[in-house]
Amino acid sequence: MPPFGYEGVKAPPSPALFPTLKSSFTRNGAKASRHVNIRHTSTKPKVLVALYPDPKSGYPPNYARKDIPKIESYPDGQTVPSPKEIDFVPGELLGCVSGELGLRKFLEANGYELVVTSDKDGKDCEMDEHLPEAEVVISQPFYLYYLTRQRIDKAPNLKMAITAGIGSDHVDLDAAMEHKVDVTEVTFSNSISVAEHAVMMILALVRNYIPSHLAIIAGDWAISDCVSRAYDVEGMHIGTVAAGRIGLAVLRRMHPFGCKLHYCDRHRLSAKVEQELDLVYHQSPQVFVAICHSFFACVHVAHVFRIWFQIVTLSPSTALCIQRPSIFLMRS
Repeated sequence: MPPFGYEGVKAPPSPALFPTLKSSFTRNGAKASRHVNIRHTSTKPKVLVALYPDPKSGYPPNYARKDIPKIESYPDGQTVPSPKEIDFVPGELLGCVSGELGLRKFLEANGYELVVTSDKDGKDCEMDEHLPEAEVVISQPFYLYYLTRQRIDKAPNLKMAITAGIGSDHVDLDAAMEHKVDVTEVTFSNSISVAEHAVMMILALVRNYIPSHLAIIAGDWAISDCVSRAYDVEGMHIGTVAAGRIGLAVLRRMHPFGCKLHYCDRHRLSAKVEQELDLVYHQSPQVFVAICHSFFACVHVAHVFRIWFQIVTLSPSTALCIQRPSIFLMRS
């Protein structure tokens, strides 16, 4: 069966069908909403979606390119979405009010009412107004609609809470389980994006790129000032706290730069991967941080595991290591 969210599926939503929804990012704008049926009068099952406001420049935006590469498979073997057909062009901005995650045609063809809004916060927000009738609630990373116990108690029809991206910290999981609400996310939807962003940050920080760029924009051609804090990553010790989808992707991308790579994780990678990337494994964050004189630590852990990394920042034996001038600490 093709995944939910695409034309051609003739089945009601279920947890197995949702993991192909994609998240997108846009600039904040004015409050906006899109829904066709008169509120509170429809007898159709309702899908309620909180998305970013449309771009300030208008929708659709002027795209930088006409297409995007087609990904045939994910690095860990997970299958990519394989719909029979879609009613949008890959690469189009779907994660805003007018983009509607590309769901309207499919949902309305299958008897659902779709309500999309950016009004998700504060008393009497539009999301709260429609929540009692909603069977499915969707929101995005960095623009989350928090499903607290109080809100879940007011949603007797709610069957599913979906993150159009990664994460479930915004949902009261105990309340969701008590009310038999399925909580789902789109695994791997942005893992490579985050890994590439982390590599960009590593290079920008080590090369002193941003201060140098700002100096040039200001008309200051002070080369010696720019390069006085710019270094090569070659030979540096770079490590990740956690080596899951994101952490391992960062290590793979940094390997060609000739860095000395380290990682710390509760689950050790295979000997084959360690040998392929010349990885050094550390069982504890303390040892992980204390070994290096020039070090870049990337933290790629979910909120529920952050207490594990706090050992690094709170331990007296490692606090001094982190505070050294040569240490970069980044969380993505």
